[in-house]
Amino acid sequence: MGFALSLLPLVVSGQIGFVNNLRLTINDQTDVSIGASSCGSNMVGNITTQISATTVCSALQMWVTDGECGDAPSTSNQDLVIPEIPQSTLLIQRNQNQAITFAVNNMPYFKKNAADGGGCGNTGVEVNHKVCASVTVANDISCFSKIVVKATTPVTISYDTLKPSPPNITSTEPFEGAAAVTVVATDSDTASIRLEYRSVGATDFLSGPTLTNQSSVTIMGLTNGTTYEIRAIALDAAMPDPNASDPSAVVTVTPRESTGFWDACVEAGCRNGGCNAAAAGPLGLFALAVLMLFRRMRR
Repeated sequence: MGFALSLLPLVVSGQIGFVNNLRLTINDQTDVSIGASSCGSNMVGNITTQISATTVCSALQMWVTDGECGDAPSTSNQDLVIPEIPQSTLLIQRNQNQAITFAVNNMPYFKKNAADGGGCGNTGVEVNHKVCASVTVANDISCFSKIVVKATTPVTISYDTLKPSPPNITSTEPFEGAAAVTVVATDSDTASIRLEYRSVGATDFLSGPTLTNQSSVTIMGLTNGTTYEIRAIALDAAMPDPNASDPSAVVTVTPRESTGFWDACVEAGCRNGGCNAAAAGPLGLFALAVLMLFRRMRR
């Protein structure tokens, strides 16, 4: 398993009046979530640095901690040290591109608690680590006066084995060979929602559409006159295998045949001799458009 870890860009200035800045990202994000299946694997990545200071006074240090980021890694806290970029390398070339690898199992919390059953792979917990970085630069034109520049926002690596709360299906609408479903998340940890469906009396649920950054979707390929049970499952952002919630309450819907555009329009909220957008609502009109396209494809 690999995750891209990048340090983008490290911009520091040693001259008075300049702003020192150190930014860390993993996949252009400052928060990354991993699950129990990450244990036994390595987190690998690529670090890019750009330093604008006239004089660099130390190597660029990097480490992982389950505490707060200080000026340097803590031996007493068993911080995981990532190989540094030497000062000599930074002085020759400010722009650096360096690959790194460290074992997820070796992150501090897991090492300190392994003997008590709290090692990597333990479930039912959420533990946060931080990826820290620091470098010393001249505060004027020499290293006689120098300052330590740290990442202003350390990257948080969340080891998350807690499942999110089940989502709620708030409405369904039947159409010809299809059903429109609206669902809402009930947990801030929810990253996506997967729908599952089956005909009444069937044993197994089938995987349906997955919703990401949307609240409604249409399940296609259903049989008119058959009643279906639909449920929703919330997924969090843990990589590579998200934690799944318990299923939502089951709702039922029965697709029905439409004899033409007018029937479809009535189902979507037609009134007074025409398709009324206000009556149909966004979900109804969206489902109507999908339905008419689906009917054309079947002919």
